[in-house]
Formats: sequence, structure tokens, C-alpha cells
Amino acid sequence: MSRVAPVVRRAVQRVPARSAATAAPQPVATKTSEEIVKLQDKAKGPWSQLSVEDKTKLYRAAFGKSRKELQSVSGDGMQVLMATTAFIGLSVLIYFGLNTLAGPVPHTVNKSWEQKSEEKKAAQKMNPSTTKF
Repeated sequence: MSRVAPVVRRAVQRVPARSAATAAPQPVATKTSEEIVKLQDKAKGPWSQLSVEDKTKLYRAAFGKSRKELQSVSGDGMQVLMATTAFIGLSVLIYFGLNTLAGPVPHTVNKSWEQKSEEKKAAQKMNPSTTKF
């Protein structure tokens, strides 16, 4: 057996099967109250005798939240938006702060200096592909 199989097996075991937002509701292990026990006994009979509230309570006791409730937005959007805006604002402030502290552009960063450097390289027969001097 190759050494790759255990590595792949461990990697696959770490990957969740589905995310919580897309997964179907799973049974929830909760304490059963007397009311739920009575409803479960009542549910063993015909379901037409159960009210909608009773059916909902039985569902909540078994599964907790429905799939729609799992997929619903939790309301963190505004908090994420504000944190992102603050981060971008801070980044802009740092950028402009550093630009004001940087001082003037060096005298070697202009077209005439670049042309003179190229002429000097050509006069010294520098090889641009290997950068040997």
C-alpha cells in the first residue's frame, strides 16, 4: 500500500461534509421535557389530531432550527461592513501619512538620469541579459 493513501484519508477526514448553512437539519440531542414526551405519545396516534403548534414543537424538539432558519442571515453584515471600511480608511491614512513623511523624489528618478545611465551602460558594454559588469 502506498504512503499517499493515509495522507489522502486524513485530509478527507478533516474536510466537513457540508457547511452548516447548506446542510439539512440534523437531529438535536436535547433533554426531553414532560411536554415533549406527552406530544411524542400523542404523535403515535393520527397526525390529523395534532395542531400545527404541536407539530412545530415536535419538530423543534427533534431538529432545532429549520433549513431556512439555518440559511438566514445572522445580521453580521453591518459589523463586517464597518470593520472593512475602518480597515480601508486606516490603510488610506497610513498611505498618505507615509507619503507626507517620505520627502521629495530622489534626483535619480527622472528621464534625463535614466538616459545618461543607459548611455553609460552602452559605453561600458554592459550585458543586460546577464548583468555582468
